[in-house]
Amino acid sequence: MDKMGSSESAGNKGLPATPRDGAAVELVGLAYAVVTWLAKAHHGNEYYYPHAGVKLANG
Repeated sequence: MDKMGSSESAGNKGLPATPRDGAAVELVGLAYAVVTWLAKAHHGNEYYYPHAGVKLANG
C-alpha cells in the first residue's frame, strides 16, 4: 500500500495519503478508451468491427 504523504507531525503516520475505496480510476479510464475505440472502429468501417452495441442480460 502506498503510504507516501504520511507524517508523524500531521498525525497521519502509517495511513495512506489517498482513499482506498471506490472504483479504480485506471480501470474506468481503460474501459472508456476501449469502448470509444470500438465505436470509432464500427463507424469507420462496419466490416472491421460489425457490432453496433451490446445487449445486457436484464434487457
